Amino acid sequence: MRILSLNAQAVYVDSMEGILTMIKAKKYELRLVRIRYPVLNIEEILSFRGSKSFLLTKLNDLYLASIDNGLFISEDLIEWKKILSIAKSNIIWHACETSQGIIVQEYGKPPTNLWLSSNGYSWKRLLTNLEIDPRSKHFHSVAYDGYRDVMYATLGDGNPVRAVVIHNHAFKYLYRGPWQFVPIVVLKHMVVFGFDSGIARGGVGIFYPGYEKWSFILLEWVEKSVKTCQMCDLIQVDGGAWLSALGIPQAIVASKNLKQWYPIYIEGFEEKFNHHISVKEYGSTIVCCTGKRLLFIDKAEIKDKLRGKPVITPYKGLIDKVKGVIFTIKRIH
Repeated sequence: MRILSLNAQAVYVDSMEGILTMIKAKKYELRLVRIRYPVLNIEEILSFRGSKSFLLTKLNDLYLASIDNGLFISEDLIEWKKILSIAKSNIIWHACETSQGIIVQEYGKPPTNLWLSSNGYSWKRLLTNLEIDPRSKHFHSVAYDGYRDVMYATLGDGNPVRAVVIHNHAFKYLYRGPWQFVPIVVLKHMVVFGFDSGIARGGVGIFYPGYEKWSFILLEWVEKSVKTCQMCDLIQVDGGAWLSALGIPQAIVASKNLKQWYPIYIEGFEEKFNHHISVKEYGSTIVCCTGKRLLFIDKAEIKDKLRGKPVITPYKGLIDKVKGVIFTIKRIH
């Protein structure tokens, strides 16, 4: 593993441009830099006035970056244009490309919106979280399902509607219940949702679209002093191993089966959720952003770690399941 202490807040990996990351250089200055791997040469591209960035991606041949409460767009990484402003206290957290256009997801104080654009420059509201569930605070994430031409969105906090499926501007409930999610991974025969739950200690939800059925794996950190393990990001690598970036505690963990999870990197055990932490696949390397550091992990390292001792394992969760039933009864009925 190689580590750069860059105050990296968001990262995007590009086969042509290399590794792009937004770093916090000063209190009110963000810098977009390019990192050439494996030599780790750092090239500054542009500076932005701002203090926080949570999204850096490329969709429909357009680069998108969130700076504070604004969304910026570029075709060449040099010229950037601000094309969307949201509520001052809110941020743009996730994005996906669908058959209808680009979707970006707003996070923060309600109401939060899903924004839609057919060209990247003109944006309109698709849905608000309050339209889906008036008791929700905000959206958590979005992901496009190209197998079924639908989009999934997750919501929180404390509301019964946790996930919805969206098609042609209309939504239907996908999951109403106690377990709360952030990341979404779409596969051909199932969709995996990573827990960000205040009731369960941790876990994953698996939805099977062909059967419209759910299954859940409740997970806990083996050291009892760690009360929850909440996922911020989740990917599957090469159709095999799973990698998750945890918002609480601040860690990168790996699994072969979504049940036992092994430590790859542990940064801290703060109880405040880290919204910056993410994990990306870049050839034979995994690139992780933690808000403080940028990690470069060889896939061979991960295979070795999977032979060690897990830090997250399944638990029965009988008491948590009872709490979940009570939560659901109070909020749905």
